[in-house]
Amino acid sequence: MAGFEADLANGMSDDENLDQDQTKKAIDEQFALIYEKDPDLRKALEKSDVANFSVGEKYQIIEAYMQGGAAGI
Repeated sequence: MAGFEADLANGMSDDENLDQDQTKKAIDEQFALIYEKDPDLRKALEKSDVANFSVGEKYQIIEAYMQGGAAGI
């Protein structure tokens, strides 16, 4: 029984890793989309090292952008 539970737990962690990877990919894609599409956002971030933003930073920018566009950044 312990072997089955270990296999189940490993499967769950694989699923969680897949979900995290999908979430990271979605955030990266959404950020790239709004960044490429909105010149005001690019101007607001022109002094930032956008290429090295973490997923968390991109998420925060997306959230602020959704609240007020580039002016919310």
